[in-house]
Amino acid sequence: MKKFLLICALISLSFSLANAQGLKLSTKEDLKKVEVWVKEDQGFTENIPSSFSLEKYCPPTLSQGGDGTCVGYSLCYSAISIMYNYQMGITDPFLKYALAFDPYFMYSALKMNMDVDCQEGLNMRTAMMFLYEKGVKRWAMMPYLDCRHEWESKEWNFVQFYAQPFSLVNFSLV
Repeated sequence: MKKFLLICALISLSFSLANAQGLKLSTKEDLKKVEVWVKEDQGFTENIPSSFSLEKYCPPTLSQGGDGTCVGYSLCYSAISIMYNYQMGITDPFLKYALAFDPYFMYSALKMNMDVDCQEGLNMRTAMMFLYEKGVKRWAMMPYLDCRHEWESKEWNFVQFYAQPFSLVNFSLV
């Protein structure tokens, strides 16, 4: 039994090392700044359905590979794409992929200069502030990025033109 548990632990460890985990947890100081959100104060809790699915609006599942880009994939590619598809009623598989948002846009803009291997990850609060202030570009729009992209100011100004309309109006980290 001990050998079995040891083998399971080793397999689990090797799997987690092979698949980067890019979320940087918030500090205690950051957490103290978070506004407390009471759902009863929002005015809609009486009508919450027992279940609701956004699955038909999801873009195809992709792998981030070994890079620490999970925050970009979860927020930009998944969450923002799902919100957009839901608002526009997009359920066609081709359109969901063609209109998806770029998981590398935010990561390449926020990564530390020394993070040449794309392993550092991002803090969720920093990522949400970036989406609030800068927005996100579609994956199909130039430039075609990876996590190692180095931005030039001319290029950044051009991208901001079409990323800004896809910025968050408001957000709350609970």
